[in-house]
Amino acid sequence: MTGGVLAAAGGFTVWNVLDEDSPERRTGADGTRVESGTGGPRSGAASASPRPGPTPGSKLWAFLAPAAVYSPVVADGVVYVGSDDHRLYAVDTSTGKKRWHFGTGGEVSTAPAVADGAVFFGSGDHRLYAVDAASGKKRWTFTTGGAVHSTPVVANGVVFFGSGDHLLYAVDAAGGRKRWTFPAGATVGSPVLADGVLYFGTHDHRLYAVDAASGKKRWTFTADDVVRAPAIADGTVYVGSDDHHLYALDAASGKKRWTFPAGGPVRLPVVADGTVYVGSDDHRLYAVDASTGKQRWTFISGNAVRLPVVADGVVYVGSDDRRLYALNAADGKRRWEFPTGDAVVSSPVVADGVVYTGSQDRSLYAIKT
Repeated sequence: MTGGVLAAAGGFTVWNVLDEDSPERRTGADGTRVESGTGGPRSGAASASPRPGPTPGSKLWAFLAPAAVYSPVVADGVVYVGSDDHRLYAVDTSTGKKRWHFGTGGEVSTAPAVADGAVFFGSGDHRLYAVDAASGKKRWTFTTGGAVHSTPVVANGVVFFGSGDHLLYAVDAAGGRKRWTFPAGATVGSPVLADGVLYFGTHDHRLYAVDAASGKKRWTFTADDVVRAPAIADGTVYVGSDDHHLYALDAASGKKRWTFPAGGPVRLPVVADGTVYVGSDDHRLYAVDASTGKQRWTFISGNAVRLPVVADGVVYVGSDDRRLYALNAADGKRRWEFPTGDAVVSSPVVADGVVYTGSQDRSLYAIKT
């Protein structure tokens, strides 16, 4: 089946056009703004019959930052999201209002991690930050030798993350003390932890498996181009590469089980119910059998497809064609699409019947699932 339909179709919700002085549009002194999906009647307006509840794919609210917004995480009624304006934002999930922001010296372009009442995130200023999740107050910072564009992993009191200085770090979560480092041959991406092993891709064309306790290498796998962050399920590591392939590797040994060819660089996969879902710069989202590597279906968008997430039988995925798509996980049939003002490079997150996603149009969106 094909997607990429540019005209509005069934399931779309028309966005309200709000005046600058509308009570539904609020601009803060720092340049952020919240727009609600619907608003009550203006003063003096005739009352209307009650509106129906939001339909799937409709906007609940949008939070507008001064620069591009990236992948969010949700915890305890708060969305945490980074931006190219050098800030991390905490936004209320119900209202879209900002609770606090924390400024850094560089772009915050990867998703944060939330654990033990703290938010951990990297910045282009070479630092990993730990801030209080409730107040946004700094707990500690850790300085590396390169930009930290890696989503951290927090487990057993340790934060694991990569840096542009070619190192994987293990840092104490409570105080930011370094426990160990592992040297790679190039920029280290976001690690994934499974069964005491960290798996991460690098720009030196390798996927590494490293013991989380000691920082010792277990094995490496070499592709023909940059290797992305992997997904792990049932003893198998699934990883995409800019060499146009999705690989399935044995998690214990690193031995290749199968490869799946795409028509462009392959992004970060997700695994659900025996299927690997992965986007590619060839404009496609692929659904691949996790055991055999055989294609189940593809969905074609209007541009590069980014990072999917699966929830309740639905795949949510953004594209550089400026849309967020909701697809049936079983067959790839489109349920709805949501248009934004720029590329959706964010990985969506789903919580309590709402999908949250960032866009290069500077907005964080809350959309009804």
